[in-house]
Amino acid sequence: MKSRRLVFLAAGLSLLALACVSPAPRRAAQASMSLNPTLFRGSFIEEGDLLSLIVGTRVAKHRAKGALMPLEIALAVKGLGGLTLTRESFTLVDEQGVRYPVVGPDELRRARGYGDPDRRLGDILDPARTRFSPYSRIRSNFSPGFRDSLDLPRLYLPRANWIHDVLYFPRPEGGVRGKSFELHLVTPELNDPILIKFKVD
Repeated sequence: MKSRRLVFLAAGLSLLALACVSPAPRRAAQASMSLNPTLFRGSFIEEGDLLSLIVGTRVAKHRAKGALMPLEIALAVKGLGGLTLTRESFTLVDEQGVRYPVVGPDELRRARGYGDPDRRLGDILDPARTRFSPYSRIRSNFSPGFRDSLDLPRLYLPRANWIHDVLYFPRPEGGVRGKSFELHLVTPELNDPILIKFKVD
């Protein structure tokens, strides 16, 4: 009888230990799924001492069934001497962890119909102008269009300057609408990647 009570006691203690431990992974998972703050509906911001990165999803929402996923961005350098940027600096990551690179001009031309219309459809340029008004805007054109066909595959963004651009990625395998994504920014000047998590409604 005594040994049976000991078995029940041990089982009860094991269940209590599991009850105490199991919520922690759930909290961690929930935290990892949290989105960045929004400026307004459909736009998300990562604001730090080094830089400020805004992502607008309006164009992606309207192009959800296309071959490419456009992503409108604005980026300002605040606490660094500057950033060296190329298309390879940006990577899109979907909910399954699949990584997508920025497409180049040739692929953009083959897809047809992208470029200038998407820049007109974007909605973060004016808010970015206001937010970064103390800074100077410099030209960025990782996705050449008809109106601005000059390809700028590399640029240096000095401190107290900002850019606006539309980046294109291959359409994620799981779709676009209702999905969460991360945009990763990696440059030689950053010790760690900067990432922003957003959702396309």
